[in-house]
Amino acid sequence: MSSASVGFPQDTEPIFAPYRDLPRSSMSSSYIRVCYFTSWSRSRPGNARFTPDNVDPFMCTHIIYCFASIVGGKLKLEDGSGLHTGLVELKQVNPSLKVMLAVGGWNQGSHPFLQVVNSTRSLDRFVTSTVEFLRHPDNNFDGLDLDWEYPVNQKAQFVALCKELRLAFAPRTTGEQRLLLSAAVSAGKGVIMSAYDVPAINRELDFITVMTYDLHGTWTGFTELHTRLYAPGDSISVDSVMDYWVGQGADRSKLSLGLATYGHSWTIPDDAPSSVGVHTWQSAPMGRYTNSWGTLAYYEICEMMSAGAEVAYDGEAKVPYLKLGNQWVGYDDPHSIHIKMEYVKEENFAGASVWALGMDDFSGFACGGEHYPLLSQFKRMLPHEDDVDGWVHLHTSFPGCTDLPDGLYEDPDICVVFHHCHRGYDWEKQCPGSLVFDQRHGICNYRRAVGRPGCY
Repeated sequence: MSSASVGFPQDTEPIFAPYRDLPRSSMSSSYIRVCYFTSWSRSRPGNARFTPDNVDPFMCTHIIYCFASIVGGKLKLEDGSGLHTGLVELKQVNPSLKVMLAVGGWNQGSHPFLQVVNSTRSLDRFVTSTVEFLRHPDNNFDGLDLDWEYPVNQKAQFVALCKELRLAFAPRTTGEQRLLLSAAVSAGKGVIMSAYDVPAINRELDFITVMTYDLHGTWTGFTELHTRLYAPGDSISVDSVMDYWVGQGADRSKLSLGLATYGHSWTIPDDAPSSVGVHTWQSAPMGRYTNSWGTLAYYEICEMMSAGAEVAYDGEAKVPYLKLGNQWVGYDDPHSIHIKMEYVKEENFAGASVWALGMDDFSGFACGGEHYPLLSQFKRMLPHEDDVDGWVHLHTSFPGCTDLPDGLYEDPDICVVFHHCHRGYDWEKQCPGSLVFDQRHGICNYRRAVGRPGCY
């Protein structure tokens, strides 16, 4: 079955083509939901292995694939996984989804970027090759996310990089879409002051992800909450960082608040209290899935809760923390994500950016069964004008998509529900209003035009 249009009934006007997005008519605001996809998450063991097949195509408005490197002054995807192709294919299910490529990251550091901006010639070469790389039919990215950590003492050079990319990202032919340009930027005031001409980059970028996580870690020497929304006095917090970016000249409508689907963890003395501020420089042991010292994915944190961890909530910071034996973790949960999303709306920010998709409990194996317990809050709280109305997850007698070709199929039990099968996965959707799914024409239609028994 094809999802291509095959014509409409003569006596009715098609209301909703389900393979096309339906804007929310009642939406007063529209937010971006940016999600970072890390290529190395495919290598995690067991239930934690995360690939494009685990991605809900409607969870995010933008998915950013991490990371491309800069080699010889040009972009290069060195992991050889081809995972980005699977992400781009999700646009067949959700045509409004934007899939971008991130370049840089902490491990790559600043040196490759310095080589790019070293001269007009090297900058021109990078910009020209980047456009070719992003638009190449084997890639089909919708834009680039600059993750230069960090352009310290390179303010003018970073502005020049942004400006030249912005100009080159314009459509070259009729019908071609402009490429998007964004950046992930520091939350540290010292770095912000020395690295960013904020008004200048604000003019060139489509959105700016402020990395309002990792505000604390084992390097601070005591247990702290790395995503605390508020803090006493002049201490760093999500709120103080976002306020500082606004004060430096960033438009609220371009700022995206960084969210973490992981916690920072410490080893504390056996007799230490479970509170914030316990002095220790020792990271907690590596999680059995993420294999990283001092960092635990949300599903690993849920396993600690199931093992009997003592959970507490910091009323000022608006985030939880837990203690299990001599292990202490500060993190976000669905409640604190909800509060942060209320904050985004109250402050009129563009939306939020999540690091990272594969560290939420995406399959529900550890946190009680709900898929994406953190990101589900993120999606519910930050609607976008291109969201499909009525995205549902129901349990019906539909046999699933494993043995079906890609296409649209009616639900055997519920007239308003249909199933979009793609690569063997079942994406359940619901027709708007009082319409029901018309299998013959592949659209949501008037009940009288469908003529399906029981749907009148």
